[in-house]
Amino acid sequence: MTTQKTGHFLSCDWGSSSFRLRLVSTASGEVEAERRADCGCSVVAATEPSVEQREQAFESAFEQQLKHFLGDSPDPAIPVVLSGMVTSAHGWHELPYGRVPAGLDGAGLSTATYRLRDGRQATFVSGLRDISDVMRGEECELLGLGATAGDREVALPDQALVVMPGTHCKHVTIRNRIITGFRTFITGELYALLRHASVLRHSFAAEDEQPAALDRAVLAEGARGVADNGLAAMLFQVRVGTLLRGSSAATSEAFLNGILVGAEFCGTGPTKDDIVVLLAASERLQAIYQTVATTLGFADRFLVLPPAQVADLAVKGHRTILSRLDGRGDD
Repeated sequence: MTTQKTGHFLSCDWGSSSFRLRLVSTASGEVEAERRADCGCSVVAATEPSVEQREQAFESAFEQQLKHFLGDSPDPAIPVVLSGMVTSAHGWHELPYGRVPAGLDGAGLSTATYRLRDGRQATFVSGLRDISDVMRGEECELLGLGATAGDREVALPDQALVVMPGTHCKHVTIRNRIITGFRTFITGELYALLRHASVLRHSFAAEDEQPAALDRAVLAEGARGVADNGLAAMLFQVRVGTLLRGSSAATSEAFLNGILVGAEFCGTGPTKDDIVVLLAASERLQAIYQTVATTLGFADRFLVLPPAQVADLAVKGHRTILSRLDGRGDD
């Protein structure tokens, strides 16, 4: 490995719709520079149908972003770690899923190392699977959660349900620093579909308007409603609120958020199990999930990661991967 020689590595989180590249100090794990772009894996993959051509397209796209980031002569001795959809069937290099149980030290994940055209070492990280679900990208954030356990305001409990909101929200069970299982909820994607492509779209404001302040009472009403009546019945109540009660767009948004997030916790989960719930999310999402936790009765077991630490979880996970490979003496 080359991280000890350069003192830095590049952390690349390459998802379906976005690209994020950061220059990181190997010693401290601190991010020294960052670049974001909209060249997600789905965009790059669409340009080339064959696997060979697609791999070339991904390498060219990476080189272009690296040039924008570090200038015309980026140091090829600086290695890069890549995770996310970049290792999927439609990514740069497909890797098989690692399997749970998997340790927060990186044990159980699949990795593959390649030399890029400029001589740079690139380490690709697989996703994870259990018997009925899959993830790509979140596994490195979970490693980052384990790596920062001694630095955070919230200690990692021996048993916890880690909630990672997003387009495809993950609820991950961790026991004694081992990932034992997880479940995916398409909360973010469902919100977008309902807001833009269903009859409910008439109840919302234009996309370019600023998000309204969250109405916690309405959020709670949505969460209680889905717990009592189920998801399908409650969704149309968003439209009913507009038609019969004159609900504002902000009220409709809060109500829908309460319904969808509340649905994540109905049936099985923390409302029935005595387990700590640890949320890794942005500040706005924290407010939504905290309100739902209070409404559904598990606020006393609900812990929140500071947003600044959430933002760096993937970086710290990539650092864990490199440290593990350095320890094995891989080159």
